[in-house]
Amino acid sequence: MKFKTINILILLALGTIMLSCKSTLYTADRPVLPVTIDGKPGEWSLPLRYSDSKTGLQYTMASDSSKLFICIRATEQNTMMQIINGGLDLWIAPDGSGNETMEIQFPLAMQQERKQAPNMTRQKPGAEKPGEMMMKMFNESEHSIILKGFGKGVDGNFVNSESKLIQASAGMDSRSGLFIEYSIPLQLIKQKQSAKNPDANIVGIQIETYDFALLSGRPSGQQGPPSGGQMGGAGGGGQMGSGGGQMGDGGSMGPGGGSGPRPDDAGSSDNELKGGSIKFRIKY
Repeated sequence: MKFKTINILILLALGTIMLSCKSTLYTADRPVLPVTIDGKPGEWSLPLRYSDSKTGLQYTMASDSSKLFICIRATEQNTMMQIINGGLDLWIAPDGSGNETMEIQFPLAMQQERKQAPNMTRQKPGAEKPGEMMMKMFNESEHSIILKGFGKGVDGNFVNSESKLIQASAGMDSRSGLFIEYSIPLQLIKQKQSAKNPDANIVGIQIETYDFALLSGRPSGQQGPPSGGQMGGAGGGGQMGSGGGQMGDGGSMGPGGGSGPRPDDAGSSDNELKGGSIKFRIKY
C-alpha cells in the first residue's frame, strides 16, 4: 500500500512538471483586414496584443484559411539596435512541442545582411541625425532572409523579394518603432506535423533575440535555438508601462525567458544588453 502511494505521488509530480513545460496557448484570430506583408502596422492595432518585458518586444498573430501571420514590434531604442545588430530568429515547432524544426532568420544581423546583400543601401553622412540615418538605411535596404527546415524548394538564403512562399518584411518609423511581419503558408507547417499529433492545429513558436555586442550575429554551426528544451512557461501578468526611451505603450504581458548560455558570452560586459526568447503556442 505504501509503495502504491509513493508511485501515485511520483506520477502526480511528473504530471505537474509536464504541464508546467507547456507554454501559453494563444488563438490566432482571423485578420480584420487583408494582411499585406510590408513592415507597416496598417492592419494591426497598436500596441500589439501581447508584450514581453525581458526582450522588450510586443507581438501578436492571426491566421486565415491558408496562412499564419506573426507580427513583432520593438519600441525601445536599445531593443531596436539589438535586433539590427544581432538579428532575430523565428523558430517553429510544427507539432506544438519544444522541438523546433523550422527556422526563419529575419531580419539578419547588419554585418550578416551585408554579406548576403553586398549592394545594400549605405547612407553617406549628411544632415540627418544618426538615428534618422539608421532608420533611412534600414527602410531602403533590400533585406535578406534565411530559411531552414521547411524542405526542398523553400530552404535557402535569399534576397527577401526572392522568397516566394514565406514572406517577411520589416520597417522602422518614429511612431511605430521597428515593425516585423511574417506570412507562413499553413501547408508548410502541416506537412511537417506527425500523423500521431493530436493537436493538428497547434504550432509552437519561439522568438529569439541576441546579445547587443554580438555584431556578427549568430554563432556559426548553431543547429537549434539557444535556449533548447521544451517550450517555456508563462511570464507574469499585468500591463507593460512606458519606460525610458520607449517610443510607444505596451500590450498585455506574455510568456518570456532569457536565452541559454552561448559560446560567445564569456567575458561579456555587465552593461551588455542580453538576448532572450519568447515561447508560446498558437492555435490556428
